[in-house]
Amino acid sequence: MDKPYVLIDKAGKELYTYLEGAEEGELSEVCGKALQSANDNNMALDKLLLEDDAFVNVNLFGLRAIESFVKGCRFYDCKLGESTLCYSVFERCDFQGVDFTRADLDCVVFMDCIIDEDCKFAGASIDGVNLLYSSVGCRWLDGGMRTSGGYRFFLTDFGDEGLRIKAGCRNFTLEKAREHWDGDEESVLIVNTLLKRAAYLEWPSVLDIRP
Repeated sequence: MDKPYVLIDKAGKELYTYLEGAEEGELSEVCGKALQSANDNNMALDKLLLEDDAFVNVNLFGLRAIESFVKGCRFYDCKLGESTLCYSVFERCDFQGVDFTRADLDCVVFMDCIIDEDCKFAGASIDGVNLLYSSVGCRWLDGGMRTSGGYRFFLTDFGDEGLRIKAGCRNFTLEKAREHWDGDEESVLIVNTLLKRAAYLEWPSVLDIRP
């Protein structure tokens, strides 16, 4: 191939060194090693551009890649816990068994992606996340609505975290959410709508809950 298609803002030389001489069939493995090595060396990989790669068992714990654009990539059993990916766009990507525990995903766009039920998001910040046209296998519902206060509501049930209502910086149990928004008709309507959708999808955690 003429030129690797991985570009790293402010860290291009280091990654190009790892990618030089890579054959077409080796590129995905080399890319994964390059990213992991760069991350191990605490490089800030903001405005990362990736396209049509597969990453398998790559440890990117704590990765910083703000305002990145990733298209057509597959992430299998990768570690992205405590990563900072805010304001990034993932288009037509496939996530299977990816660990996003305590990651900063604020304002990330997952467009036409597949997010497998085995992905982990416990403790992740998802304020402003957009799941546009994405298939989400894990228990994560986007209310798709903003109140007059500008909040986007999510209902999640991520592993040990349990059932949570999230809106902006708020991350409540259902009991706390109802207490916080008591008397706020619009917010209560959104929460109840999300609960009805979860019940329709037969989430075990909501089947005995009345909106």
